[in-house]
Amino acid sequence: MFNDSKTIVTFENLKSNKEYTVKVTAIAPETRVSLENTLRTETLKTYGNRTTNTFVQSWNLLVALFEFIGLAITGLLPFALTIGVVLVPVRMYIVRRNRKKILSEPK
Repeated sequence: MFNDSKTIVTFENLKSNKEYTVKVTAIAPETRVSLENTLRTETLKTYGNRTTNTFVQSWNLLVALFEFIGLAITGLLPFALTIGVVLVPVRMYIVRRNRKKILSEPK
């Protein structure tokens, strides 16, 4: 094999968006390896692959949004419980007491 010799090899049915490694070996007439080269190449993304990636990214965004809403509810829940359990009954008690005072006062 000479330095300026070339060989064209075609691969078919390769998957999209995958990395392939091709090892090229030249054997000298004495049956020993005279030249060895490794090529790495990545195939291009196809429409279906891009569409799938977009769907997966959208799904991940939706999951992150629900996680954020869950964290917000978890963070605000103690305050809501405090308002519901303590402040609302106290306000109702004060309003009733003041209403009784207003009704019992002579005019």
